[in-house]
Amino acid sequence: MKKNSIALLTDAYTSPLLINTLTKERVPVYTKSKSLKMELGRYCPDLILLDDSEAANIITKPESLLFTNSDEGLTAIREFLTNTSEIEVHNLFLDKSDFGKLLSKALPDFGLPSAETESVRRNELACDAYFNAEGKPVLLGIYAHPFLDGKDSWDIVYYTSQEIVRMNLPRMEDALKEISSELDLKNLPLHAEFRQHKDILVPIEVDPGRFGSFSVSDLLFFAFGMNPYKQYFRGLKPDWDSTLSLAESDIFFRVLSRLSAAVPAGKKPDHEEFADTFRNLVGYCKLDPDRYPAFSIAFGRTDNLSDVKKYLGMDFKNYLT
Repeated sequence: MKKNSIALLTDAYTSPLLINTLTKERVPVYTKSKSLKMELGRYCPDLILLDDSEAANIITKPESLLFTNSDEGLTAIREFLTNTSEIEVHNLFLDKSDFGKLLSKALPDFGLPSAETESVRRNELACDAYFNAEGKPVLLGIYAHPFLDGKDSWDIVYYTSQEIVRMNLPRMEDALKEISSELDLKNLPLHAEFRQHKDILVPIEVDPGRFGSFSVSDLLFFAFGMNPYKQYFRGLKPDWDSTLSLAESDIFFRVLSRLSAAVPAGKKPDHEEFADTFRNLVGYCKLDPDRYPAFSIAFGRTDNLSDVKKYLGMDFKNYLT
């Protein structure tokens, strides 16, 4: 692990893989949430928890390596800063809206239809990556992000395979290099979404707070045996040639069982019934639907894409009993 690393956690969902990595890699954690700090102290006794002054001592160093599990973590970082020059060093300190404005100004106009004028949204591509100390992009994973009938699916499904990574690795790297060269990004993890337009990958979202959001990044562990959080904190670059040559040809996917409304009183998720909808379930994490807008995160494996896309149209409230 590099020196001056820190994870700023909020009440947003944090995957067990991330917590395990922070513990084993001895990455210190700061949270403003008193309830979360109590939970972490109780259930993760080996985790290094920092107070305000200890966290500020790391955050304000220009070479610090930061991670946050939501955009709320960016606000927590900003509260430590009193000198605006720090914002020039860490683009991570920018609000999400400011970051988006910078991105739209920095990149050329690809002639991409706006959300208001585009009638159908097709499948998009996404990636998890980080920019190293030299500003070079390091790709940790590439996913397909499918839509149902052109409508946003609330990030319910992401899937990946060796074929998806092989086909998109070079041009995804090129797209990230263009972003980095325009915005001078360094020591920054992120999740990015792209839309294909005239054989060009156009970035439509670049969000530091979404790296690892609702365990999308954990999909890399199931598909390729890779821990993306460890790669970031150790400053490693995946050997994709070796990794993909050893990977199997199946599709690995992650499903977030989103609920559009609060769970009615007296009802609870039937996890066993929902788990039975997967032909090959490789991972499953129960969620508290009173705390999060879903009741589970599931990981599946299949050789048939229809097994993946069926969850786009699924009404997850049917699994509340």
